[in-house]
Amino acid sequence: MPGTYFKLLFCDLVSGNFTLLLKVDPNIKAAIHWHLHNTEAYIIEGGFYYEDGDDKGYAGYYTCESAGAIHEPFTAPEGVTMLAISHGPIGGYTDDGQLALMADARLHYLMARENGAVEFTTLVDYTHGSL
Repeated sequence: MPGTYFKLLFCDLVSGNFTLLLKVDPNIKAAIHWHLHNTEAYIIEGGFYYEDGDDKGYAGYYTCESAGAIHEPFTAPEGVTMLAISHGPIGGYTDDGQLALMADARLHYLMARENGAVEFTTLVDYTHGSL
């Protein structure tokens, strides 16, 4: 998603859990996505909200996006930086409601590796030669 940056801190290819430091530019509308498992977040700077006005995140706030949640958050005018811990994949949808991708631990690892950003990532992988 344009305007989105992340540093992968922990990646468990066995359980699917991953932890990242996520930064999103100001006034960005995320794609509609589905949390297959819980995702925890601690907001470090800025904030995010939902179109229905539910203020879910601001600096110093902890939240947990429950498994099964489907939503489309927006970043605050100052953007957002958060520590996010995902306990499984997140499904991304197209504008017409079709499932476009599963953003799992492996995808996050491959994206980070492609950008030369895995040197300090803690990786759990019990499959020999899987990456």
